[in-house]
Amino acid sequence: MHMHVTPDNLFLDAVLRHATQQYARFPGRSNNPPPRLALQHLERLGVAPAFHSDKDRIPLYQEVLIGPQHPYYRLPQLRDLVALETQARFDTDAEGLRRELTIPSTIEKLSMAWSDATDFAFDKLCAVTRNLKQLSLQIPAAASLIGPGLHSRIFSVRAQFNDQLEHVDLYQGEFSAGKEVPDFDNNIMLCPPLPEFKRLLHLSIILYFLVGHACDHPSPFKLRSHLPPNLESLGLYTDNATNAMRFIADLDAELQNLIIRSAERHTLCSVYLDGRQIEREAADEYGVKLRDSELYYFFYGGAYTRVGDILALWFRRLHDGLKRRARVVIPRGMVVHDVQGEMVPQQEFAQRALKRARLMS
Repeated sequence: MHMHVTPDNLFLDAVLRHATQQYARFPGRSNNPPPRLALQHLERLGVAPAFHSDKDRIPLYQEVLIGPQHPYYRLPQLRDLVALETQARFDTDAEGLRRELTIPSTIEKLSMAWSDATDFAFDKLCAVTRNLKQLSLQIPAAASLIGPGLHSRIFSVRAQFNDQLEHVDLYQGEFSAGKEVPDFDNNIMLCPPLPEFKRLLHLSIILYFLVGHACDHPSPFKLRSHLPPNLESLGLYTDNATNAMRFIADLDAELQNLIIRSAERHTLCSVYLDGRQIEREAADEYGVKLRDSELYYFFYGGAYTRVGDILALWFRRLHDGLKRRARVVIPRGMVVHDVQGEMVPQQEFAQRALKRARLMS
């Protein structure tokens, strides 16, 4: 189910409160829900702001609120939640917050596009959604959310996910030209802990999340040193990478070394970039499929899904393009935003290539 909602929708709030009655929390109550509650069998939900126009026909919207007062994640059978232009508010008392964070949600796929840097309650939301297998985040391009401080907050939750996440999509847009971008604190060392994610097969990530900051890995071997060990498909957001490039001495060399290292592990099948052309020599030599300057392989932290502004013609075309093309960079057997993956494993890909070579010889 997909909904475009307003934050002051009293009817929806009443339905949510009724559907997510915390009957299991109170002594003497049955753990079985009372009859005729709404949304008890809903497994997939997408929420986005309801758009309207002012007198000058300028589009306006208000954020989707998620938290104890708007507990979409508490629907009892929910497995897949997409929330766009979201604020996560956990502004309850200490005891209420402790109780909220100790009861896990049933969600396995979570996609959120945050609307406001001041309400980036990522750690609290992850404490609730502890059963995740897929995580997609679109982070505001705000000065307060730039640098290793933000990266540390996101990676700090890894202990509860590093043995279960299979798909991760981390996107943060380019900062506007007039916005001051603070320098990274050179006293903060951050080596991205992605090698700890043993089950991660599909990763889309912005460059400066993968490069790290002031870590011991030298250039041009930073990217290859920070890869998950069993990764099969890697997407790099490079179209809006102006600020990230000042932390990367030679992106082409980094990518070539990344491909070589991954090919040696016999896992990585696909590397794709959204806005930059790179040398293809290593990819051709090691049998890694390289796609550059491509838009239709990325979901941009979950924002480019059918939950968005489906009334806009350009958005329908974009989503149709994603459904047609993104499947070739998603591992076979995995479903990401309704797109069924078709990418074959590296060893099978190599066997097919060898067979074709023999037939042609």
